Amino acid sequence: MQRDGTHYLSVLLVPGKKTENFSEAKQRGNLHQVWYESPTIGLNRRMFVYTPYGYETSGKKYPVLYLLHGAGGDEDAWTTMGRARQILDNLIEKGLAVPMICVMPMAIQTKWQLKQPCFPKENSISGIRRNRTFTSTALQKILFLTSKRITG
Repeated sequence: MQRDGTHYLSVLLVPGKKTENFSEAKQRGNLHQVWYESPTIGLNRRMFVYTPYGYETSGKKYPVLYLLHGAGGDEDAWTTMGRARQILDNLIEKGLAVPMICVMPMAIQTKWQLKQPCFPKENSISGIRRNRTFTSTALQKILFLTSKRITG
């Protein structure tokens, strides 16, 4: 049973060519849950941060990929339904991607929106304002946290 935002799904992966990157790689990265204060909505929020195999002992700097979930999802969508850790581990192990840090934050913009439908009403400017507020404050906070805590 896997959860994507408010939806619960049962998933069966059949081994084969199309699902080979969903299985566990030999060299596995780590998935961290990081809590941070969001000044935008006055709540503590969570993000998941993937670090590649060997990150903790390498002392290197890594590129950072930021993944935002879709409407109806949350910060856990990429790690459960998207299997981000397994896919990144496999791509890195096969040399198809460079080792990287991947940040997956909660992208619901406001406290009000946590209790509302996923999309603003048609012809509504409020959704645009919420998006601007979110990107100008929450993402700046996430960028600051990840540059301080993760890359050095």
